[in-house]
Amino acid sequence: MVRTLTVDQLALRLGKTKKTIHADMVRRPDALPRWFKLPHGKTVFWLEDTVDAFMLEQARLVNALPTDVKNC
Repeated sequence: MVRTLTVDQLALRLGKTKKTIHADMVRRPDALPRWFKLPHGKTVFWLEDTVDAFMLEQARLVNALPTDVKNC
C-alpha cells in the first residue's frame, strides 16, 4: 500500500510551518522532497518513502548517520 503525506503532515515531519512548506515549493523546491498532485486535483501529496529517503540523504550529507546505516 502506498502511504502519502499532506502538507500538514510533512510540516510536522520536517519541523517547518505549513506556510514555509508552501513558500519552499516555489522558492526553494530542492529544500523539499518531490511532491505530486493527482490528475485534476489541487491537493499536494508526498510519498512517505520519498520523504524518508530525502531525510536520510540530508542526514548522510552532514555525516549524521551511524556507520552501519551509511551504506544502505
